[in-house]
Amino acid sequence: LLDDGGALAALKPRVRGAVVDRVALVDAKYAAAVEAAAGARLWHVIVDDDATAAALVAALEADPGRGRLTFAPLNRLRPPPAVRVPDDALADVVPLQTTALEPAPEVQAALDLVFGRHLLARDLDAGARRARDLDADAVTLDGDEAARSGALRGGRR
Repeated sequence: LLDDGGALAALKPRVRGAVVDRVALVDAKYAAAVEAAAGARLWHVIVDDDATAAALVAALEADPGRGRLTFAPLNRLRPPPAVRVPDDALADVVPLQTTALEPAPEVQAALDLVFGRHLLARDLDAGARRARDLDADAVTLDGDEAARSGALRGGRR
């Protein structure tokens, strides 16, 4: 889309890349948890501003063969406050983002939006209990999930 030499090539410096390309794991053992927590949001494309996103959406609409993308314009993102884990819960859960991911200041708002309300749980039972208590979603190292709504998701990946 940006490399075809057309008018959109000027936008390339304002495109930061897909979330998946901006995530750096502290350790590979967190890969399944991070993938499960992010889901389809791993493919959201981070851009500097809404004008860039609008221009890219217009280009996608002009050529139906190019498909659809979700853009995350940094100037518009308003991530909720990161989950705070009280000391008495630390045996069960820790914040996923600060435990599993390297900081990425240039795209932090996008990562906060995707991962800021996720917990890393020692197991699914602890995750389910703490997700409800802390109004956050929880995920295990295996990628099993406990949503704050009460839904559980897991099994073989």
